[in-house]
Amino acid sequence: RTYALYHRNRRLSEIFDLGDSVTWQVYKGMESVTLRSKEAAHLTRGQILAHNSQPIDSVFHSSSGGHTENSEDVWSEARPYLRAVNDSHVSPAMPWQEQIDPDRLERIFGEVGDVLALEVSQSTPNGRAVQMRLRGTQSSKEFSAITFRQRLELRSTLFEVDAIGPTVPSSAASQRHLPPTVFVLTGQGFGHGIGMSQWGAHGLAMQGWHYRQILDYYYQNTILGAIALE
Repeated sequence: RTYALYHRNRRLSEIFDLGDSVTWQVYKGMESVTLRSKEAAHLTRGQILAHNSQPIDSVFHSSSGGHTENSEDVWSEARPYLRAVNDSHVSPAMPWQEQIDPDRLERIFGEVGDVLALEVSQSTPNGRAVQMRLRGTQSSKEFSAITFRQRLELRSTLFEVDAIGPTVPSSAASQRHLPPTVFVLTGQGFGHGIGMSQWGAHGLAMQGWHYRQILDYYYQNTILGAIALE
């Protein structure tokens, strides 16, 4: 409800308020409605989260991988209600791994010569990638980790990069410019890591937390209040 109002207020001159893709936190239509979701909507009727008397951008994600992020560390814009919190005691790590061929990186991000390295050049205090560097024999390219995640369809930007190969006789002189066989990304979590972790919220609920406590934990400096209904 809060999320919908926030985006409606930002798009008063457009022909739609919200979409149904992952960009908008996904909406699967009326077929996704259940008795429990209807009950939750009824019991919280009219309630929204506000900061400075305005609906907040109540973003959420599946699993933080252990720690959520300050909004400015990932998206550059600081919001006082999107603060980093420890999530490791309730949100599963959701480990994942992806192997990426160097040629695939060149096709997606442009020619740099023979690919020599893929590096995380900047990260958040909690280890989530912010900037990536692709280094080759002819040039290097920098791009945001968000772009990197989107183009390679990765689960999150919380990952480490390892270069594997080539398996040839070892000699510093002969291997100096040989590109890796593959890059292996080992990551955790699912989603951007900002705001509420859905698995984290589930874990807190299973521990007996009230929904007001859960919202206070993930959306700090907010007030849960009621809007006027007609």
